[in-house]
Amino acid sequence: MSNFAISGRVWINNEFHEVAVVLKEGRIVDILPRSSVPLNTPLIDFGDNLILPGLIDVHVHLRDFEQSYKEDFSSGTKAAIAGGYTTLLAMPNTKPPISSTEMLQNAKERAQEKIFCDVGFHIGLNENPVNSIKALRKGGFSIKLYPEDIRLISEDEGKKKILTNEGEIFFTVHCEDLERIEANKAKIENKVENHSRIRDEIAELN
Repeated sequence: MSNFAISGRVWINNEFHEVAVVLKEGRIVDILPRSSVPLNTPLIDFGDNLILPGLIDVHVHLRDFEQSYKEDFSSGTKAAIAGGYTTLLAMPNTKPPISSTEMLQNAKERAQEKIFCDVGFHIGLNENPVNSIKALRKGGFSIKLYPEDIRLISEDEGKKKILTNEGEIFFTVHCEDLERIEANKAKIENKVENHSRIRDEIAELN
């Protein structure tokens, strides 16, 4: 990739500056006033638009496999790129869930030819947590715990022991009050349009 520069507004020292960012082989090598860009360096001028680092979204549903009619690796990562996101971490509650080494490998293989940005994977809680830990060690980002998983672990000493005695494990916790959600479901019809009423702000704050 040849050298070139892009100009626009860049966030430096807590304020925006109108500058040019000089790139070489895909890496930033200098930040200069627009007027200081060497004449032999092509300049792409974005005017007053903001130039930002690629954004990261750690909670994305790329529902490939049996629910790809909702979203898949291709449509999800295209949407990410359109919004300035260059790295996504996919949730494991696909159908079937990504909660084992086999499913993680399957997801990586499916994603390989379809993604338009970087994608990592959270690992779901397997019926046998050892399988989740193995997948985590094979390249998962974290073990994702949903409210139902937290209840299950609190009631199952065997699962709790496995998850707390296998060395350092990074968890991502979906923080919602399951009892509140279940109480809301009992009085509100469980439809998509009622999602925000069932899983309301109190459930999250709790």
